[in-house]
Amino acid sequence: MRRLLATAALLLLLVSLTGMQARPDDVAANAPEDSDRAAALNAVAITGTAQDAYAVFAETCSACHSARSERPKGDFGFILDLHRLSRAGEYVVRGQPDKSSLWTVIADGSMPPPGYEAALSDAERSAVRTWIEDGAPPGPIDPSVLPPLPAIEETSALVHWGGQWHPLVIHFPIGLLLAAALAEILFVLRRDDRYRAAAEFCLLVGTVGSCGAALSGWLFAADLGYALTTHRWLGIATSLFALATCQLAVRVRRLPPDDAPILGYRLALAATIGLLVVTSHLGGIATWGASIFGG
Repeated sequence: MRRLLATAALLLLLVSLTGMQARPDDVAANAPEDSDRAAALNAVAITGTAQDAYAVFAETCSACHSARSERPKGDFGFILDLHRLSRAGEYVVRGQPDKSSLWTVIADGSMPPPGYEAALSDAERSAVRTWIEDGAPPGPIDPSVLPPLPAIEETSALVHWGGQWHPLVIHFPIGLLLAAALAEILFVLRRDDRYRAAAEFCLLVGTVGSCGAALSGWLFAADLGYALTTHRWLGIATSLFALATCQLAVRVRRLPPDDAPILGYRLALAATIGLLVVTSHLGGIATWGASIFGG
């Protein structure tokens, strides 16, 4: 058990360090400042709303959602093809931005995702909305006055493959760790050893799952190019706390009741659940936007 816990903790540490080297979060240092972004928009505003919108899409969205990317995110890879985009009813309803998913995900903060370096300014958001209000015209566009397209840093196939598991595996450790806390509460109330056994089982399996979720989540964020620094490190912290709680659970089971660190075990379990709730909350916002909670 101790070797398993130590190995898992070492793996989490290595992947966090490797992830930072493979996809550093200081990409923002290479991004233009807000003033530069506004200047780029002003420089192309004279040629119409299509030019304005194209400039926003090129600078902010093309790295993930254009043919320039080998693996466009969300199977949406034609953000720079305004002819196609303006006729894609699942994204743009011409003349009606509030019914266009392209605009609604921008309006509610879902896109660009929270933690992504290239956040939209008010002027850029307005340019996209105005373009849709004007009927999403596909042109005219003068490439000679467009700002240069940002560089694309593609991740490896291994990072992409590992990251795709995160949405699948994340829910199991959440449910199991919450079930462990519930079983421990029932044990305190009823003093039935079956609840303690259930708590230990759910804690162990949930901890193993949380390590997999933290690993795949780190790769998932790196693959998508998201910073999500707080969410990623909280995921690592949740797994480490779960590992420590497992170790305390083993001591509680093996030592006499008077010597068992029962209070420390329960405090560690409570801290793990607290971290789990906060991490899950941030993950939900990153996936669905703050509007999922009516914000």
